[in-house]
Amino acid sequence: MNGKIELQSMISLGEAARRLNVSPTTLQRLADAGTIDVVRTSGGHRRISLAEIQRYRSEAGRQSRNIGDPLLLTLLSGDLRQVLNALRALRAQAGSWAVAGDRVARSMTDLGQLWASGQCLVFEEHTASEALRRATLDLIGQHKPKIRAKSAVLLLPPKEQHVIGSLFAELVLVESGWKTLWIGNAPPAKELAPLWRAAVPDLIVASASTGLPVAGLRRFQERLELAANSHRIPLVLGGSGSWSHSGRSRSAANFVELAGLISDLS
Repeated sequence: MNGKIELQSMISLGEAARRLNVSPTTLQRLADAGTIDVVRTSGGHRRISLAEIQRYRSEAGRQSRNIGDPLLLTLLSGDLRQVLNALRALRAQAGSWAVAGDRVARSMTDLGQLWASGQCLVFEEHTASEALRRATLDLIGQHKPKIRAKSAVLLLPPKEQHVIGSLFAELVLVESGWKTLWIGNAPPAKELAPLWRAAVPDLIVASASTGLPVAGLRRFQERLELAANSHRIPLVLGGSGSWSHSGRSRSAANFVELAGLISDLS
């Protein structure tokens, strides 16, 4: 690595203190104690590398992590059997997968905050999310639709990577006796009409997360609403994404609201 690249990866002690949310005096003590590695430039200035900032943040976060949420601890274990048992117990206590789903959503939000603050490593977040995804699929497979059941298509905007919300929406639907077709990421706009003709759904449910670009999500919503309205299929938009309140679709801010909409349609 050349000196220019190394210099670009270094920041001043004042900037490092700001990023770590500590006072410059505290950071100075940490540097003097050798807790944080500091280097000197050729001009004698003290600098800290971005990698060292991340290392210290992650280590400090792990040392101070105190998770009081039993469900989150179970998810972090990655043990599918334990996660399934925890979800079944939560469902028994909540009385429905809609109420249980909102409780799970809070745990996943807490997990995201732990990751953002450096208190959770990337592999831990992936382990927990994958365990929940697999458990949810297992639970969905245990439900059988009612005779002459209504049907729903569930899909995600293009490039959406967070699937658990949509899968839990499917779990809410199958618990109500609906047939479901989970598409995942939506097909090209020109394929939406053939999809509705093939599936003949009574409902479309689309879910989006916060991180998607607003402009792209709104374009997807417009195409989806146009296709749904032309075929007279009710459309429900869920998740924390920046959907537009256009009046041509219904929104569900959580799984309990989704359950209410499903009940009305049933």
